[in-house]
Amino acid sequence: FLKTIKVKDLESADHSYHNKSDGRAFIEAMSLIDLNAVEDVTNLKSKVRMALQDLNVKDAPYFEILSPVARRSFCERFLDSNEYVAKHFLKIPNGRLFAEPLPSIEGTWKERVLDDEARNIIKKIGSP
Repeated sequence: FLKTIKVKDLESADHSYHNKSDGRAFIEAMSLIDLNAVEDVTNLKSKVRMALQDLNVKDAPYFEILSPVARRSFCERFLDSNEYVAKHFLKIPNGRLFAEPLPSIEGTWKERVLDDEARNIIKKIGSP
């Protein structure tokens, strides 16, 4: 990205920091809880993360929240606007904002990461 917007001094950038997103299991777990009924969401998030770790939940990357077909459809939805940004604001002649190809619609995908036991434990953590 920095090369694309023509930042010249890439050597002095701090590459030690990585903005790590929560995985799919955490996102799925949090979706089971009515956050409007929770007073301390930060504490709840910590409890959910600890429970997932204690349960040895095998996680999946956060982008797998969507099925392969839905991911592809989502990316296709923004092709025109991405091209506009690339050409008009970033002056990229070919209009490709991202170098990666569109996601494949092939592959396996599970709708849920958490089994019933894990889901019940998470719901108990989030209940008042």
